[in-house]
Amino acid sequence: MVVFVSKSESRKKHNDGTMLVDMGVAKRIHEVDCIGLDGGYPLHIPKLLEKEQDLDIRNFCFPIRFRSMVENTFGDLGSTFAKFNYKDAIRTTDKREVNMMLRLCFLLLNVRNMSNNLSLDILPHHMEWIEDGFDYPTTNKPVLQNSEVETVQNRLQNGSELQELQNAFLGMDMSEDDEEL
Repeated sequence: MVVFVSKSESRKKHNDGTMLVDMGVAKRIHEVDCIGLDGGYPLHIPKLLEKEQDLDIRNFCFPIRFRSMVENTFGDLGSTFAKFNYKDAIRTTDKREVNMMLRLCFLLLNVRNMSNNLSLDILPHHMEWIEDGFDYPTTNKPVLQNSEVETVQNRLQNGSELQELQNAFLGMDMSEDDEEL
Protein backbone atom coordinates (compact mmCIF):
# COMPACT_ATOMS: atom_id res chain seq x y z
CA MET A 1 0.00 0.00 0.00
CA VAL A 2 1.32 3.44 -0.89
CA VAL A 3 0.93 5.88 2.02
CA PHE A 4 2.92 8.88 0.81
CA VAL A 5 4.02 10.33 -2.53
CA SER A 6 6.69 13.03 -2.33
CA LYS A 7 6.71 16.08 -4.55
CA SER A 8 8.12 15.44 -8.01
CA GLU A 9 11.60 16.77 -8.57
CA SER A 10 13.99 16.73 -11.47
CA ARG A 11 15.93 13.44 -11.57
CA LYS A 12 18.99 15.39 -12.63
CA LYS A 13 19.39 16.99 -9.19
CA HIS A 14 17.46 14.56 -7.00
CA ASN A 15 18.01 10.82 -6.87
CA ASP A 16 15.80 8.61 -4.69
CA GLY A 17 18.08 8.89 -1.66
CA THR A 18 18.28 12.68 -1.85
CA MET A 19 14.50 12.92 -2.12
CA LEU A 20 14.15 10.64 0.94
CA VAL A 21 16.42 12.96 2.93
CA ASP A 22 14.58 16.10 1.73
CA MET A 23 10.97 14.94 2.17
CA GLY A 24 10.74 15.43 5.95
CA VAL A 25 10.05 11.84 6.94
CA ALA A 26 9.86 12.65 10.67
CA LYS A 27 6.77 14.81 10.10
CA ARG A 28 4.98 11.92 8.36
CA ILE A 29 5.55 9.02 10.73
CA HIS A 30 5.12 8.27 14.41
CA GLU A 31 8.23 7.68 16.50
CA VAL A 32 7.49 3.93 16.72
CA ASP A 33 6.80 3.49 12.98
CA CYS A 34 9.23 1.53 10.85
CA ILE A 35 9.73 2.28 7.15
CA GLY A 36 10.77 -0.58 4.86
CA LEU A 37 13.40 0.51 2.35
CA ASP A 38 15.11 -1.36 -0.44
CA GLY A 39 18.85 -1.89 -0.72
CA GLY A 40 19.66 1.46 -2.33
CA TYR A 41 18.73 3.57 0.67
CA PRO A 42 21.06 2.50 3.53
CA LEU A 43 23.76 4.82 2.16
CA HIS A 44 21.47 7.81 2.78
CA ILE A 45 20.28 6.88 6.29
CA PRO A 46 23.18 8.57 8.18
CA LYS A 47 22.51 11.88 6.41
CA LEU A 48 18.77 11.48 7.05
CA LEU A 49 19.32 10.76 10.77
CA GLU A 50 21.60 13.78 10.98
CA LYS A 51 18.88 16.00 9.48
CA GLU A 52 15.91 14.46 11.32
CA GLN A 53 16.62 14.55 15.06
CA ASP A 54 13.39 12.68 15.94
CA LEU A 55 14.34 9.60 13.91
CA ASP A 56 16.44 6.64 14.95
CA ILE A 57 17.93 3.72 13.00
CA ARG A 58 15.08 1.61 14.47
CA ASN A 59 12.66 3.58 12.27
CA PHE A 60 14.06 1.79 9.21
CA CYS A 61 14.32 -1.79 8.05
CA PHE A 62 15.71 -3.31 4.88
CA PRO A 63 13.81 -6.53 4.15
CA ILE A 64 15.36 -8.71 1.48
CA ARG A 65 12.15 -9.16 -0.54
CA PHE A 66 11.04 -5.53 -0.21
CA ARG A 67 12.53 -4.47 -3.54
CA SER A 68 10.30 -6.92 -5.40
CA MET A 69 7.25 -5.54 -3.55
CA VAL A 70 8.15 -1.99 -4.56
CA GLU A 71 8.78 -3.04 -8.15
CA ASN A 72 5.47 -4.94 -8.13
CA THR A 73 3.63 -1.80 -6.97
CA PHE A 74 5.10 0.26 -9.79
CA GLY A 75 4.42 -2.56 -12.26
CA ASP A 76 0.79 -2.57 -11.12
CA LEU A 77 0.68 1.22 -11.55
CA GLY A 78 2.05 0.97 -15.10
CA SER A 79 -0.24 -1.87 -16.15
CA THR A 80 -3.35 -0.19 -14.71
CA PHE A 81 -2.64 3.39 -15.82
CA ALA A 82 -1.10 3.77 -19.27
CA LYS A 83 0.07 7.29 -18.43
CA PHE A 84 2.53 5.86 -15.89
CA ASN A 85 3.82 2.83 -17.80
CA TYR A 86 7.30 4.31 -18.37
CA LYS A 87 7.13 3.53 -22.10
CA ASP A 88 6.57 7.18 -22.98
CA ALA A 89 7.99 10.27 -21.35
CA ILE A 90 5.52 12.43 -19.47
CA ARG A 91 5.85 15.95 -20.79
CA THR A 92 4.32 18.73 -18.75
CA THR A 93 4.74 22.38 -17.91
CA ASP A 94 3.44 21.82 -14.39
CA LYS A 95 4.92 18.92 -12.43
CA ARG A 96 2.34 19.50 -9.68
CA GLU A 97 -0.35 18.26 -12.08
CA VAL A 98 1.56 15.03 -12.77
CA ASN A 99 2.26 14.60 -9.07
CA MET A 100 -1.45 14.96 -8.28
CA MET A 101 -2.33 12.41 -10.98
CA LEU A 102 0.23 10.01 -9.52
CA ARG A 103 -1.25 10.44 -6.04
CA LEU A 104 -4.76 9.86 -7.38
CA CYS A 105 -3.59 6.71 -9.19
CA PHE A 106 -2.03 5.31 -6.01
CA LEU A 107 -5.18 6.18 -4.06
CA LEU A 108 -7.31 4.28 -6.58
CA LEU A 109 -4.93 1.32 -6.47
CA ASN A 110 -5.08 1.32 -2.66
CA VAL A 111 -8.90 1.38 -2.74
CA ARG A 112 -8.98 -1.44 -5.29
CA ASN A 113 -6.52 -3.55 -3.30
CA MET A 114 -8.32 -2.98 0.00
CA SER A 115 -11.68 -3.78 -1.63
CA ASN A 116 -10.22 -7.03 -2.93
CA ASN A 117 -8.59 -7.91 0.39
CA LEU A 118 -11.81 -7.26 2.33
CA SER A 119 -14.03 -8.94 -0.30
CA LEU A 120 -16.23 -5.85 -0.61
CA ASP A 121 -19.01 -5.75 -3.19
CA ILE A 122 -17.88 -3.60 -6.10
CA LEU A 123 -20.54 -1.88 -8.17
CA PRO A 124 -19.91 -1.24 -11.89
CA HIS A 125 -19.74 2.54 -11.54
CA HIS A 126 -17.00 2.16 -8.93
CA MET A 127 -14.69 0.70 -11.56
CA GLU A 128 -15.13 3.23 -14.39
CA TRP A 129 -11.57 4.42 -13.81
CA ILE A 130 -10.23 1.10 -15.10
CA GLU A 131 -11.97 1.39 -18.48
CA ASP A 132 -9.94 2.22 -21.59
CA GLY A 133 -10.18 5.89 -22.48
CA PHE A 134 -10.78 7.02 -18.88
CA ASP A 135 -9.16 10.38 -18.32
CA TYR A 136 -9.04 12.93 -15.55
CA PRO A 137 -11.65 15.70 -15.78
CA THR A 138 -10.29 18.82 -17.43
CA THR A 139 -12.94 21.28 -16.28
CA ASN A 140 -13.58 22.70 -12.86
CA LYS A 141 -17.25 21.75 -13.06
CA PRO A 142 -18.63 20.85 -9.61
CA VAL A 143 -19.77 17.29 -9.11
CA LEU A 144 -23.20 18.35 -7.84
CA GLN A 145 -25.20 21.20 -9.27
CA ASN A 146 -26.59 23.60 -6.66
CA SER A 147 -30.13 22.48 -7.43
CA GLU A 148 -29.18 18.87 -6.62
CA VAL A 149 -27.78 19.64 -3.18
CA GLU A 150 -30.19 18.60 -0.46
CA THR A 151 -30.30 21.05 2.44
CA VAL A 152 -32.62 21.44 5.41
CA GLN A 153 -34.13 24.52 3.74
CA ASN A 154 -34.82 22.52 0.54
CA ARG A 155 -36.48 19.76 2.54
CA LEU A 156 -38.68 22.22 4.48
CA GLN A 157 -39.69 23.98 1.28
CA ASN A 158 -40.42 20.68 -0.51
CA GLY A 159 -42.44 19.49 2.50
CA SER A 160 -44.47 22.72 2.57
CA GLU A 161 -45.22 22.45 -1.16
CA LEU A 162 -46.28 18.82 -0.73
CA GLN A 163 -48.56 19.72 2.19
CA GLU A 164 -50.21 22.49 0.10
CA LEU A 165 -50.86 20.00 -2.72
CA GLN A 166 -52.34 17.48 -0.27
CA ASN A 167 -54.61 20.14 1.29
CA ALA A 168 -55.76 21.24 -2.18
CA PHE A 169 -56.52 17.62 -3.05
CA LEU A 170 -58.46 17.04 0.17
CA GLY A 171 -60.40 20.26 -0.33
CA MET A 172 -61.57 19.32 -3.82
CA ASP A 173 -65.31 19.10 -4.28
CA MET A 174 -66.03 15.62 -5.51
CA SER A 175 -69.57 15.16 -6.72
CA GLU A 176 -71.30 12.07 -8.05
CA ASP A 177 -71.37 13.62 -11.52
CA ASP A 178 -67.59 13.39 -11.83
CA GLU A 179 -66.21 10.47 -13.73
CA GLU A 180 -64.52 7.78 -11.77
CA LEU A 181 -60.93 7.03 -12.60
